[in-house]
Amino acid sequence: MTARPRPPGHPAVLKTSTDLPQTARSATSRSQERNLNTVENQNQNNNENRNGGPEPREHRPGVDVGAIFHGLWAEGNRRRLVLRHQGETVLRLPMTIVVIILLVLLWQSPFLLVLGIALIFFLRLQVVFERRSNAAPPPVHRD
Repeated sequence: MTARPRPPGHPAVLKTSTDLPQTARSATSRSQERNLNTVENQNQNNNENRNGGPEPREHRPGVDVGAIFHGLWAEGNRRRLVLRHQGETVLRLPMTIVVIILLVLLWQSPFLLVLGIALIFFLRLQVVFERRSNAAPPPVHRD
């Protein structure tokens, strides 16, 4: 017994969903087709990058978290918290370190955080926030 040839519109003859009329294609088959095309494009890009060198980076719109973090870190290192008692500097720390200490104390022991802040007030320490300029500080001459 020989197999009869199937008509052109029969599902067994169709190779991809693009052979179907637009009305017959469902939303899921269109999304599956997009996913398949995306995977094929990624495979082509990977093959090209293996042969052609480093992968080029695409500029994608959105938030660059690394740049934000780097900017905050640099700005925190420019600012300093200075504690003074009767004109003498007791403690000088960059703001990044101060924020890290505050977050750890808040997470581990909020009581110690409140105790430290109360100690600053009871000892009448002067709290000063300094900001260094972008210029390099003048050289220190020691005699």
